[in-house]
Order: sequence, then structure tokens, then C-alpha cells
Amino acid sequence: MGDFRQAINLDQLTSDDTIALARTAAEAIRGLNHATRHEAGLGQPSAAYDVLGALSLAAARTGQALAQITRYLDQALAELSSFPR
Repeated sequence: MGDFRQAINLDQLTSDDTIALARTAAEAIRGLNHATRHEAGLGQPSAAYDVLGALSLAAARTGQALAQITRYLDQALAELSSFPR
């Protein structure tokens, strides 16, 4: 699997691109759930360790995305709250 920056142009990033990345991540996890139900999906202990390492890294990176999205939503809500009614 290549670097996501090969699929997404960061200079012309849109919210649709961000949504596509999130949906791709969700589908990748779904695929992993299916693949790891079968012994052939892992094949040998080293593959299981590699998958666990990659998932651990993904989990570690998810916190940053959640924090950034939460910060964005907090700022958007603050801006909406500042408008006179």
C-alpha cells in the first residue's frame, strides 16, 4: 500500500478527500476483520505480529485525528455561538 499522499493532493485538499480517507480506513478495518477470521489470512506468526504492529500504529495515530476534529468542531461551535440572534 502506498503513501496516502500519492492518492490525495494536499495542496488541493477538500472535505470530500478527508471523508474518502476516513471511509477507506473504515473499509480497511472491515477487510482486516474478515481476513483475520481465517487462518489463511495470517498464514504464519510473523504475519500476525506485523498486522498487530500496523494496527497499533494506526490506533496511536487515531488520537491525533480525533483531537484535531474535536478542536475544529469546538471552534466551529464557538463561531456559531458568537453570531447575534
